[in-house]
Amino acid sequence: MKPPIEDAPMGFASLNGGTTGGKGGMVVTVSDSEAFKEAIVGNTPTIVQVQGTINLSGMNDVGSNKTILGLGTDAKIVGGGLYLYEEKNVIIRNISFQDADEDAIGITEKTTNVWIDHNTFSNAADGLLDIVRQSSFVTVSWNVFTNHHKTILIGHSDAASADAGHLKVTIHHNWFDATLTRHPSVRHGTVHALNNFYNSNLSYGVASRMEADVVVEGNYFLNTWFPCVTQYADSDPGDIVEYGNIIETNMPPPVSRDPNDPPPPEVPVCATRGTAFDPAAQYPYTADKAENVQALVTNYAGAGKM
Repeated sequence: MKPPIEDAPMGFASLNGGTTGGKGGMVVTVSDSEAFKEAIVGNTPTIVQVQGTINLSGMNDVGSNKTILGLGTDAKIVGGGLYLYEEKNVIIRNISFQDADEDAIGITEKTTNVWIDHNTFSNAADGLLDIVRQSSFVTVSWNVFTNHHKTILIGHSDAASADAGHLKVTIHHNWFDATLTRHPSVRHGTVHALNNFYNSNLSYGVASRMEADVVVEGNYFLNTWFPCVTQYADSDPGDIVEYGNIIETNMPPPVSRDPNDPPPPEVPVCATRGTAFDPAAQYPYTADKAENVQALVTNYAGAGKM
């Protein structure tokens, strides 16, 4: 059964006053880059409806109190990305992001209350989605990530200790389709990875670094030989708690292209460390059973599925 299309986020984006985007503001429909860039700036509540393909370059500023919503099944942002710097209350839904020449979406410098929902991301020059520099109260839901290496980065660097206490992110019902790393990679943050489908992620699934607190719950890992890692590259370790996950393989482990990766094990397991946190003490939610996640996510995640 198709899940209902919600009008408000579940998870951390529901806290801190909630995330409503441009609700109650004017509605603008755009179909070219100049109109799009004009509509997304400033703090006036606005619902920006994207029709067709918007060709961009570089990172393009998005103001507070905005909903950026793709119309129909073919709304695209191609060639450039969206940049949220010291903003609040932004929703981005139903858009395919392709071939960004930097990040597809960059959330930075204390930006709060962002909901990234029902989008498809592929092939950026850097990250598909970065959440860094004390940004927080973000939910990433029902998206597809494909054809990429560095997928979701949470926490700018090992040295960014000011991020501790921020970077509160919920990542649920996403499809990580043969992407290599960062699903997500977390430094210093507090992250709930819930009911995602991990498919043939050759390097690793979830990484907790630099005393991050990560809960990995009810996910389905298929042919991902390192579903969870508590340390990566030169970073100090972080905490991971896992429960209710399914980890399966139906093929021999391939050779990773990442020199940081050790040889894969015969039987993959989700590495754990510490105690992390209790998501149910943060916000209400109902987890789907892990055995249902593959079908739910492959059928209903991504742009054009709302």
